[in-house]
Amino acid sequence: AEKALEKEEYEKAAGYVDGAINACRDTITSLKGELRSPIKIDYVKIIMGILLACSLIWLSMELWHGRIRKSGRREDKQTKEIGKSSKSNR
Repeated sequence: AEKALEKEEYEKAAGYVDGAINACRDTITSLKGELRSPIKIDYVKIIMGILLACSLIWLSMELWHGRIRKSGRREDKQTKEIGKSSKSNR
């Protein structure tokens, strides 16, 4: 079309432009109205989700480990008390 314009062949240039426009229309109608666009990924939400999941796992591990330590201390106190009472009964 540009070469036709340079040679002042305006009707020929208009024909090329019309052909390009019609080709675009045919392409769009062949997609049946479905324009495909790339999937947009929100990396901020993904990173926040990963951080939240890691924080919850860490918190649950801390609470679980704290219960084990507390129950271990209670068992130690109970065994010491049992040991003291058995020695005093002798």
